[in-house]
Amino acid sequence: MAFLLAPLTPMSVYVFSSVMGVLWLSTVPPTNAVVAQIFGVQYLSMLGGFVFFSHQIGSFLGVWLGGKLYDTTGSYDIVWYIAIALGVFAALPLVQEGGRLAVVLVTSRDTGRWVLPKGWAEPGVNRAEMAATEAFEEAGLIGEVEPRSCGSYRYAKRLDGTRTLLCEVKVFTLRITGMLDDWPEKAERQRRIISLAEAADLVEEAELAALLRRLDRLDPSYKD
Repeated sequence: MAFLLAPLTPMSVYVFSSVMGVLWLSTVPPTNAVVAQIFGVQYLSMLGGFVFFSHQIGSFLGVWLGGKLYDTTGSYDIVWYIAIALGVFAALPLVQEGGRLAVVLVTSRDTGRWVLPKGWAEPGVNRAEMAATEAFEEAGLIGEVEPRSCGSYRYAKRLDGTRTLLCEVKVFTLRITGMLDDWPEKAERQRRIISLAEAADLVEEAELAALLRRLDRLDPSYKD
């Protein structure tokens, strides 16, 4: 942000490049540690080389694809949509109903289908906290969110009347402790408490339905 706000000069570019270089290099030790933990240390040098070589290939392809899409469409919109798609998070709001777990679903604003509360990532906001915030804003739910994702699913986000974007959604369990009678998006959505098995039949996303059925099989006493 400081680089964007500062006057563009050769010195500001040098400083920014140096800082980014140091930050990037700081990822090398933990990356090598993960490789060693998974595969052992016998071939660490070779495997580490593969990891960072693939990183360079990915970086090149990302930049090349951005330029290619701009040349083809005259806009970077698709690139931004792809970046946004990498940061969608949803809450899985769970509550006890009749001795078994139930989930709270809400209707989407565009089509009225039943979905989990979800939203786009925001800079500086923890992913689990973002999911909890969406549950409050879209369904009036208060609870304790698990810091680790319990799964993910993909869905087609409608961009306009004809275009869609395939998004991957990380799901975080929210243990409901309170349900408000009034909430920010009450006028735009419906809210429904439903069993996990019924919810799996109601949602349109096959991967989300599979996740709900898996949790239903684990119930009672689902533990992440």
